[in-house]
Parts: sequence; C-alpha cells; structure tokens
Amino acid sequence: MYPPAFCPPRLVSAALLSAALLALLAACATAHAPLAGQRAHTAVLAAGDADSLAAAAFLGASWEKAPEERVALMARASAAAPERADLVWLHLQICRRVPSCRPQPIEARLQQLDPGNAAAWSGELERGTALADPAQVQATLATMGNAEHFDIYWNTTIVHLTAAIAKAQSVDLSTALVDAIGVAAAEAVPAYQQIGNACTGAALDFPETLAACRRLSAVLRRGDTYLTEMVGLRIAQRVWPEGGREYQDAMAARRVARYRMDTYSRIDSAMDKDSLAAQRYLDALAVHRTEQEVFVAQIVRAGLDPNPGEDWTDTLGAQ
Repeated sequence: MYPPAFCPPRLVSAALLSAALLALLAACATAHAPLAGQRAHTAVLAAGDADSLAAAAFLGASWEKAPEERVALMARASAAAPERADLVWLHLQICRRVPSCRPQPIEARLQQLDPGNAAAWSGELERGTALADPAQVQATLATMGNAEHFDIYWNTTIVHLTAAIAKAQSVDLSTALVDAIGVAAAEAVPAYQQIGNACTGAALDFPETLAACRRLSAVLRRGDTYLTEMVGLRIAQRVWPEGGREYQDAMAARRVARYRMDTYSRIDSAMDKDSLAAQRYLDALAVHRTEQEVFVAQIVRAGLDPNPGEDWTDTLGAQ
C-alpha cells in the first residue's frame, strides 16, 4: 500500500482532496532522482513498447524544456496500443498544456473508445468556459450528464507505468510504484475546478443547467477515483435542496467515502513498503476498475468493516 513512509499516507492515490495535496504527492515522486535520469529516458525509448514510450514522456528533460517531445512520445505510445483509452487520456492531458497541440482529434478518439466516459468531454467544457460561451457550456454539461461514469484510468495508468519504470530504471518495484503514482497525480488528473464552477452560483438558476448538473453529479460519483467522487458529492450538495432525500444520500455517501479513506490511511501507515507489498497493491489495482474498489478490498483484507459505525468520527477535517 502506497506511497511509502516518507510521503504522508493520506497522500495515497487520487483520494487527495485538493490541488495542494496533489502537488505534494507529485513532489514525493520527484524526490526520486532516477525519475529524471537521462539514462532511464534512453532505456524506455529503446524498449519501444507503448508503456515504455508513455514512461519516456515523463523521464529525462523537464516539462518546460521539451513539451512538444512529450506530446510526440505520448502520440507514439497511443498509436502503439490504439485500443487503450488510458494512453489516449494521458496524451490528451499533455496536449492540453502545449499551445501547438490540438486536443480535439484526441478527444474524438477517446469519445470513440469510451463513449460512456464524461471525462472525454471535459476539454469542451473548459473551452466553453474560457470563451465565456454559455451555450457551449450548457450543451457540454448536458452531454457529460448523460454519460455513464467519469474515469481518468487511474488504476490502469499506475499498473502500466510502474512496470515500465521498474524495467527502465532497474529499481525495485516499491520505488517504481511511488514514481508512477506521482506521475499519475501530476499528469492524469484533470481540472475539476472547471466542472465545479459550471455547477455553482447563478448558473443553477437556469432549469436546464440545474438538471444537467444534477445528472453530472451522479456521473462523477461513479468515477474511478475518490477525488472524482468527492467532486460529484460536493456538486450534489449544491444542486439538491438541503434536507431532501438526494441531499441526505450525498451526505451519507460522503461520510462512507471519508471513513474508507481514513481507514485505508491507518492500514497503510502500519504496512511495510517493500516490493512484496507493492506487488500486492498492483495486483489489486489490476483487478479493480476504481480506486474505491481497491480501498474496500484492502480494508476487508485487513479484517475491518468497510462501512462506518454510528460512533465513527470524521478525522479528515473539513476538506
């Protein structure tokens, strides 16, 4: 269970509840000097498979020095395994940061591969917000609200990147895993703030927007990370009348989620951070679609109740 002891246990995975915490987790991975090593960068390039090419996009020169090269590497990785939506998502996230890269064709590819994933339309929402185009924002919210889930392919990304980094750097699995988690935290997580801003304040005075945001909150709650789920729960608290059935359901789900994050954190802090533990964690990621499912499996494996009792007190604060 991860990240290792030198990083706070609660910084594990996408369960981080703020941008500041995401930055802290990325810093944990950056602390591993080999992640930035040119030798490792060369090794993954030489391997040439999709996962190695993806890892190469995050190894070697810093982002500021080679943004176009990183986009090109992710394009090659995605082309090498064209059926993998996780690689298209990483390609898209890098592309959005490079002015010369057009994200629309990549978004279209992701929409084709995973049409039920609302995340594939998040770029359209971002552009509509930037252009102050309420019609585009409303239309995109409606499309996202009709999706099935909001996935950033968190588990899959960590599994594949860990294997590529471990092979390229000749490091133990534990070190490779924390590097992969740091990469995923820094690169795979979208700008949730744009979604939250579209479903708040005066925008909710419009019935169409309110209805779309209600649907979208449910979609986010079915996302593959706790961070995504918590964004959905926050939106639910805004769009449903306080005290109503839907509002109370969101509050109850929030309590369960926070209990599971807190319980997992305590389990993690007591566990060894060796390669055997890393492999067990990776095995859990490989067989579950969502981070939430992994947490529940690990809690049950530890012999604990995955649901909070009436006397449980939230120790995560007001995040």
